[in-house]
Order: sequence, then structure tokens, then C-alpha cells
Amino acid sequence: MFELSVMNEAIRRDPVGYIAECDANYFQKVADAADLIAASGKRVILLAGPSSSGKTTTARNISAALAQHGLHCYAISMDDYYLDVNAATYPQTDTGEIDLESPLCLDIPLFNEQMRALHRGDAVLLPRFDFHTRSRDYTNAQHLQLKKDEVVICEGIHGLNDMFTSQLPHAYTLSVNLHSHVMQNGTEIFLRSWTRLMRRLVRDSNYRNTPLEQTLALWTNVRLGEQRYIAPYISKAHTLVDTALGYEIPVLGHILRDRLAALPRDVANHQLVELILHALPLFAPLDPALVPESSLLKKEFIK
Repeated sequence: MFELSVMNEAIRRDPVGYIAECDANYFQKVADAADLIAASGKRVILLAGPSSSGKTTTARNISAALAQHGLHCYAISMDDYYLDVNAATYPQTDTGEIDLESPLCLDIPLFNEQMRALHRGDAVLLPRFDFHTRSRDYTNAQHLQLKKDEVVICEGIHGLNDMFTSQLPHAYTLSVNLHSHVMQNGTEIFLRSWTRLMRRLVRDSNYRNTPLEQTLALWTNVRLGEQRYIAPYISKAHTLVDTALGYEIPVLGHILRDRLAALPRDVANHQLVELILHALPLFAPLDPALVPESSLLKKEFIK
């Protein structure tokens, strides 16, 4: 939990020191998770979390932490198990569009089969999904076989879903999310989903050349997918990794505030935008230039 008054005091007094403290707390959680994984002796790790929870960077950081235990870690993105996009066979949203948030978009039998094979020490040919052609491509596919002291970490939004975990009882499961609230006098004043939305708005704009309007238009279905396909399984994780950073809201607000304020009122989720804009002045200002290169925020979301 973050108390707003404590956050603001720390930012005003020593912004660099507060950023370092928040980052150190995050890396300690990563190290603690790596300790538990190493002690478990499990060879397959399923790391799951909702959009913009910091899954990719956290998976890399856990891999680095596992190296301290003498374990070499391979990384697999569950996105590579997408089936070829086909409107006739893909699940649909309530409005009749392709539901890319559904786990049924993934080749579930193939994923489970390959994870069981890796656990046994067998070799597999990992698929690759080409998001430009929206189809599977084996041109640069990788053969993988785990040796002694090697593990694989699989990162994706659906890693905790029963369709995977029920078939992979040997896997170690991690839930990555913003688990800490921002509180003021006992009341949550900034929802964790708002922070994730800001992360995604900045990331999509910086790295995917996606306008804010487009990300906002997708957000309703993203949240619906989280409620249907992710939230019911979080409690089943062996370990929770909290990626919330006490300094990130003012940093993201610095980047987004003027751009959000300039959006037309008819943009999708404008009411949510207004709620965020109303809350941002509660936070002490913080210059994004102070965020170090090692920060999860810098590695995955901001430039």
C-alpha cells in the first residue's frame, strides 16, 4: 500500500532517493520469487498478469535472479502460441468482433504438450507467431531441450488459467500485477487499473506508434477479458509479484496529462480519462528524466 501523503513528502524531499527505494523494493520481490522458484525444483514457470502489469520485464529480471542460483533460464512468450487469426474460428466478443483477450485464441493443446515435454527433458520445436501476417511462422523457429540446471519461464496473460495449470501440475506459477493501492485517509484514490492504463497508453504510443484514442478504444474489452479470463485464477498462483512503483503515477502523469486533456470528449472511455485527470494533481510532480535505465518503468513503458 502507498499512502499519498508519505509518497508526496518523499518525492519533494528526495526524489532520486525515493525512486531508488521503490526500485529496490521491486527488485527484492523479484529476488524473493526467484528464491522460491529455485527451492521448488520445478523446471517450467508460468508467469501471468493483465495488460501492462510488467510481465515481460519481470520475467527477464527473474531470469537474471535465477542465474544467481546457478539456473539458466529460457524465455517463452505465450503469444507465440496464437492460432492463425480466422474470424470464422476465433472466439468473439459480445459485439461480434474477434476476442483477442480469450485464451481460446491460443493453441492450448500444443502449449501443454510442449511444456510437459520440456519438463520430461524432451526436445520441442517452439512456434513463432508473426503479428504482421497474423499467422504462425516456423522460419526462425527454435529447438529447445532443457538440460540439467535449466528452466523455462513462460510469460503471458493466461498462464494461470485452469486450461493450462490443470494440465501442468508440475509448473511453478507466478502472478505479476500492481497489487499495491494508493490510499488517502483510508480511501483508495487512484485505481490500479488506471495506472496500468497509463502505462499502456505511454508504451503503445512510444513503442507501437499507436494513438491514445486507439488504446482507449481497446481498453473496455481488455478489462472485460481480465475480469473473465485472468482475475478468477490469480489466487491460485504460488507467488505474487507486485510491480507497483510509488513514483510512477506522477511520472506517467507528467508524460500524459496535456495529451489526455487535449482529447476530444467523444473519444472512447473519456469519462475514465476525466477521472484520471481529476486525480493527477493530488500527486507531487516528478520529472521522468530522473527514472534510471534499470527501472521496470523505463525498460518497458517510458523512453
